[in-house]
Amino acid sequence: MRAAISWVGLGLIAGALAWSPLAVVLASGAPAEGMTEWVGLGTFFSWLLGLYVLTGVVRWRTGETAPATEPRGTGCLVPALLMAAVGIGLAALVHFGWDGEPAVAGPIQANAWLLAISVAAGLLLLTAATERPSPQPLARTFPAFAAGSLAVVLTGGLVNIVHFPQPRHEVADEPTELGEPDPMPERVEEVGWEWEPELGSSVLRVEEGSHGPLVVLTDGVVSLDGTDGSEIWSYRRPYAPHFEVWVDDDHVIVSRAPVVGTEDALVDVLALDTGAPEPGLQGVAQPNEDDADARDELSSDPDEDVVTRTAEHVIRTESGIGADADTQLVSEEIGTGAERWSVPLDDERCGPGTAQWLHGLLVSTHDCRDEEETESAEEAEDDGPGGSDDRGEYEEPAEREYLVRALDPETGEQVWERSWTRSEDDRFHVSSGGPAGAGADPVLLVHFEGWTEEGLVLDPATGEDVFTLPEELRADGTWFDRFLGADSESATYLVDRRGRDAEVEHVDPQGNVLEAVENFPRSVNGDSIEVLDEMLLHQVRSQGRPTVTTTEFGQQAEHRTYERIRLEEPEGDVGWSALVPVPGAVAAVAEADEPEVGDPDKIRTEGAVRGLTP
Repeated sequence: MRAAISWVGLGLIAGALAWSPLAVVLASGAPAEGMTEWVGLGTFFSWLLGLYVLTGVVRWRTGETAPATEPRGTGCLVPALLMAAVGIGLAALVHFGWDGEPAVAGPIQANAWLLAISVAAGLLLLTAATERPSPQPLARTFPAFAAGSLAVVLTGGLVNIVHFPQPRHEVADEPTELGEPDPMPERVEEVGWEWEPELGSSVLRVEEGSHGPLVVLTDGVVSLDGTDGSEIWSYRRPYAPHFEVWVDDDHVIVSRAPVVGTEDALVDVLALDTGAPEPGLQGVAQPNEDDADARDELSSDPDEDVVTRTAEHVIRTESGIGADADTQLVSEEIGTGAERWSVPLDDERCGPGTAQWLHGLLVSTHDCRDEEETESAEEAEDDGPGGSDDRGEYEEPAEREYLVRALDPETGEQVWERSWTRSEDDRFHVSSGGPAGAGADPVLLVHFEGWTEEGLVLDPATGEDVFTLPEELRADGTWFDRFLGADSESATYLVDRRGRDAEVEHVDPQGNVLEAVENFPRSVNGDSIEVLDEMLLHQVRSQGRPTVTTTEFGQQAEHRTYERIRLEEPEGDVGWSALVPVPGAVAAVAEADEPEVGDPDKIRTEGAVRGLTP
């Protein structure tokens, strides 16, 4: 029995040595940023120790008689224990030399740990031997040896295939073979197709791709054909704890950090239509030495301060040191980190601002109030009218300046600036108007909410107003609620009127109401509403299931007359939902729980992307 146990241990050691070349093949191309010098040394000496035991300790020659001077019993146990202690120490060195936790380690780190722990476990079992192991009798030793070896090989295979599937980068055909993309639908009537990620991956968001939806997952990005839901190309990095995707015109920029604690992100630049890697722009490190240490103490997200990434540049915010230091907006070359330009994000009149990437411009917003005023406004936020039916009951608040500034991303120079004087109780934000229709240009939307309740439509190139919304929106008892979408030819918004249900109005640049939908549900979440040329879509939960209701312009949105497109989803509350018009379809997503990047245990359901088609 003791001999069988020791041969199981020898089998573990032999399996570790046999597995090492297979591990090199399976983990080839995987990121090795988590491998430190100590991990490499521990793995190397574990391998040497295992080789020494198999070649120098085992008596392999059959019929060889053990010398009388060979140690037995306690004399054999002591050196076996010493080797086991060394093996355990090397395994600990391999484990604690990681920059991250085992749960987020890459395949190279995991295979190093498997080799070291197998050798250490084999040396512990070897202490059961009372003399130098001999393969005789084979009927007893061979099954034990084979069991130990197979245990390591099977464990390694399962770990690499199941937990660390190989990165898949499937590139599409040439653009000419893909053909022209279908237009965005004017109306939809059914679920034409469905696409679901593999177990363990979850949908983070959906963006417009070249021929359909671009699905951003917790472990990669997949481009689908909007007409049938088939995969055009995919790029998956299942073991990266951080993964972010940016879309810049004709490119997809993938930012990834292979292990937690890695200071620099790695960036891959792909073609939007085919997913083909751009030459010389694969695995490019993104140095950010100024605030890397401070960032790593707070977060493992190397993109936390990034405003946007393009195929050539990264634009980020950098906070200065000290109470009076300005926040800078900085543009850097991809790969080298060389600074191209730097401008203060703070404004002399309005203080610090917030920057975002909208229609090829860096747009910053500034609320011109000091700290004391901000605190007072927050305390009084619930005391103001905020859409009350009778504003005459409240004393009109003082006014304040609100500022929007657009910068050229190539030079950092100001393109235009707009400011408005509104109530100090207002909040405002700037957003994109969404995809532009045929023959139209994209626009920026400015929304004041609080006391003013006003919307503006701006030309991204000049900052000038391109719309005159109806004067009726400023009448007593009427309140602008929010935009649902706009381009240079039309705008759609939600409006509240005293004593009536909410309405959706579709207007031209002169403010003429072209179409309307009455009795629209006031409680609908704006993120779940989408405007098509001929109808409105909004995602609700009907009879416990996510459902997309459709209402044509000119109709009343009554519950009894809704046309419904039901989405089959697992049971559970919908954490978030989205409707995204793309070439060939409207992509609908309903996720039962908010997914968390790098924490698959907290992803309750994978969710699916469904194509709503005419």
